[in-house]
Amino acid sequence: MTSEYPGNKVEIYTWMTCGYCVRAKRLLKDKNITFIEYAIDGDDQARQQMILRAAGRRTLPQIFINGQGIGGFLELQQLEYDGHLDDILESQAKVGREGAV
Repeated sequence: MTSEYPGNKVEIYTWMTCGYCVRAKRLLKDKNITFIEYAIDGDDQARQQMILRAAGRRTLPQIFINGQGIGGFLELQQLEYDGHLDDILESQAKVGREGAV
């Protein structure tokens, strides 16, 4: 899949049976946003890494855009509803295009 927003790094920590994880991935896919998924089912080390990156948050999914934690599915959905998700991703994509030679 080609990303609508090149230059962005979107990461998502998930569990296979997590409904909110499935919904977050669907929202990202529907918007043609490529992402890196860390399936942490049964991986205590990966879960601890997520908790550290997410400032102590333990719920799933945890989503990061360009290294910044945005929270979980509900926060992602709110960003999309408010039109801010496109703003965040487009601003980074624009920086990437302007920096290209």
